[in-house]
Amino acid sequence: MAQSYLESMLGEYERIIYITRQHWFLLVSSILLEIVLIIGILAAAITTGVLAPDGYTLIISVVGFALILIPLVSMVKDILQWTSHEYIITNRRVIQVQGVFDKTVTDSSLEKVNDVK
Repeated sequence: MAQSYLESMLGEYERIIYITRQHWFLLVSSILLEIVLIIGILAAAITTGVLAPDGYTLIISVVGFALILIPLVSMVKDILQWTSHEYIITNRRVIQVQGVFDKTVTDSSLEKVNDVK
């Protein structure tokens, strides 16, 4: 995230101590199915293209490419969501920022934090 955006959210004499995001296992678990689908669609399109009559090879290639775009777009969406979800700890509060285009900011004063899981 742009450092100037974070600095504009800070109050007077407030400084950033730590910036983090969710663990990368969360990202891998959300895009694993999309990777498997891309490989499966690619394998099916190649196999069908090899076994199909000569006139249908181009059609099968176009359909296979179009079907690959669906999990690819979903994977890009998951990656953008993961990279745009951040947690910022300052000397006064904890801030959660999420959203790619429409940013949502939630903050809590450090005095009000009772438990961390």
